[in-house]
Amino acid sequence: IGEEGDSHIEERPISWIQLKEIMTCLKVRGILPDSITKEEYEIISSHVAWKWFESLSHQKLAYLAMKPFMNFIMNTLYLGQKLNEGSISLEEEPPTLHIYSAHDSSLIGLICAFRLQQPSHWPEYGSYLKVELFEAHDINDDANKEYYVRFSLNNNVL
Repeated sequence: IGEEGDSHIEERPISWIQLKEIMTCLKVRGILPDSITKEEYEIISSHVAWKWFESLSHQKLAYLAMKPFMNFIMNTLYLGQKLNEGSISLEEEPPTLHIYSAHDSSLIGLICAFRLQQPSHWPEYGSYLKVELFEAHDINDDANKEYYVRFSLNNNVL
């Protein structure tokens, strides 16, 4: 195992993220060797998560890495808001649910780019980031509306 730039090593080492990915694939399939303890797996997984969160905690880097995906999500929410308000219309009924498939590292990128509470560990396989748009209006003035976005990771509100 090594880091990028370890040119003094003859064989190109695999990175921590590659090791974690291999171990996770083996673990999910129930074929992680007994020689790798649960504690070792957790240490490596935590280290990789720390490295990614540390790198993407720099707002500019997270923004540069995730800007197109963030813009796509936010434009979809904006379109939903405008359709709900009736300020725009479409020929067809728009979907109320949008599902995007992404790698677990993309979830970390989005969490960092949106400046959300960071989980303490790497998201498990099958994890999901839910982005919900809510409309709130004053009970005394139905026309006075505000919109809120709620993010949750695996049903845990961030």
